[in-house]
Amino acid sequence: MAARTLTIAKEETPDKLTIVQTLTTEGGARTMALAPKTQRVYTCTAQIAPEPASPPPAVGERRRPSYVPGTFHLLVYGTE
Repeated sequence: MAARTLTIAKEETPDKLTIVQTLTTEGGARTMALAPKTQRVYTCTAQIAPEPASPPPAVGERRRPSYVPGTFHLLVYGTE
């Protein structure tokens, strides 16, 4: 699975964000949660299954990927 990035920003003022860190993460890790007390970011992903040998989607149609069973994993990012 291709690597992707996750950008951590700090709100300096209501109109200004400052980039604190850019992390490399795994593709497919999109939904995340922040634990404010620990400052840890949690996200998850799984291995995407190969496309089935079926007709391609119609023009404008998007298919959601299927995932390989047993490959779900949690990614945790934080400072030490």
